[in-house]
Amino acid sequence: MGKVISNGTLGPETEKGWSYSISDKRYNIDKTGKVEEKNGLLPVEYQQVEYLESTGTQYIDTGIKIQENITIHANIASLNNNIYMTALGTNTMLQIQISKGFLSSTYKETNFFTDLGKMYYVEARQTSSERIVIIEEQIAALSSGSNYSNIYLFGLNVGNSLYNSSGSNTMSPAPFIGKIGTLNIYLLNELKRDFIPCYSTTIVTNVNGKECPTGTKGMYDLVEGKFYTNLGNGEDFKAGPDV
Repeated sequence: MGKVISNGTLGPETEKGWSYSISDKRYNIDKTGKVEEKNGLLPVEYQQVEYLESTGTQYIDTGIKIQENITIHANIASLNNNIYMTALGTNTMLQIQISKGFLSSTYKETNFFTDLGKMYYVEARQTSSERIVIIEEQIAALSSGSNYSNIYLFGLNVGNSLYNSSGSNTMSPAPFIGKIGTLNIYLLNELKRDFIPCYSTTIVTNVNGKECPTGTKGMYDLVEGKFYTNLGNGEDFKAGPDV
């Protein structure tokens, strides 16, 4: 937990300095001592960042089952263009993949090559007959599948667990080595998830009721007001710069 000073809470030290919260207000204190009020989307217990970064062992379960009329808007960046990876999705249904650098939908590639580390805005749709991925007016589409499992971020849901593979071909994609920024999921026109990448500035409780220490990274959902954290083994996500 951050240090309590004059009825407020001082967050952990970062490269830029510290966050300080009191009541419903948050401030940034840089290392020169300059104080600036911070206006953000999140509760004071969380600090928004530009993205979460995975090394291939972390993932998040969105709690949303893939189904007809799902649309996903995501900001993603690849950090490995030498293998086949799934940025998000569920087996035999909607997926956003990076296939040796080319953006794809499951087994169907676009001609769009992603530069390493560059963030791209991607739209993915699941209709009654197709699973579609769109980037800068390029479209990859193929017939619909039949598996209605939860959508995972940073990997592929196969049998309600993260699919682990070396990423040698499009049928055996590795978990995502890359970054995901803000992301939302719509069912028809209803916003179901509005994810903001962030870390906790104090002890918090995640969506599964688990207590998480200060500095835990994850996605805060503005729709439910809940914190979604890493379900993988090993180290936590890396966090991008504060927003």
